[in-house]
This record gives sequence, C-alpha cells and structure tokens, in this order.
Amino acid sequence: MGVPPTYKLHGEGSLASVGAFFDALFSVRYFFLVGGRMWNWHFNKESYYSRFEPRKLPASLIPSIATSADLGSGFAPVITGGVSYEVSDNWYANFSLSYVKLKTEANLTTTYKGTVLAKSNTTLTLDPLVAFASVGYRF
Repeated sequence: MGVPPTYKLHGEGSLASVGAFFDALFSVRYFFLVGGRMWNWHFNKESYYSRFEPRKLPASLIPSIATSADLGSGFAPVITGGVSYEVSDNWYANFSLSYVKLKTEANLTTTYKGTVLAKSNTTLTLDPLVAFASVGYRF
C-alpha cells in the first residue's frame, strides 16, 4: 500500500466545528447592596465540566484520507460580574460580563484507506469574555 502524495494548502478559514456540552458543577453568587435599591451588583464564581463530542473533519483533497479529532474533557472556571437595574416593581434589566478559562487536549488521527498515517496532539486554550444583557419581568 503506497503513501498518498502531499498537498499543501494556503489560506485561512475553519477546519471544523465541534459540539460541546457544559454542565454547571458549582456556583456561588453574591449580591451587593440589595433590598429596595434600584441598582444591584452581583459577583458569581462557577465551575463547569466540559465534554466534547468526537468529530470527523471535512473531507480532504484526496477522498480516501480521513482525519478525526478527539477533544478531552475538563473543568473550566467561570467568573462573572454584573449589575441589575430595577426599572419598576416587576420589570428589571440585567447586564453581566463573564470570563471563561478552558484548557483541553486535542488528539488528531489521519488515516488513508484504513491505515493510520499520522497521530498528533495539541493543547487548546479557550478563554472568551462573554457579555450578557437581558430584560425581565417578575410575576
């Protein structure tokens, strides 16, 4: 069985997308200055457990070559700070900013007609800053 020819690709773009599941394990929320005030500040510390579903990457230039990706599971701390504004007795608006820090390992396996050509791994760090705004009504 021969080894396929090498092709070089240049450019930028997305190789694949991954489905992720995040389960909250632990959450502590502290509200500052609550009770009859229009502005309520809060701070939240959470811990999430994340797991990713295995993925087969899109087909390469050679149809018989396939690459699969397996991402490891792990814990991710989340820190949130925010403010809530009491518009009236029942209506309120909320804004928060969260920082998530997730580090995981990705294992890639490339095969050609069922034979493993290459295995590689890398560490991925995801650290987004997430903004959230909402308007709510209390019944």
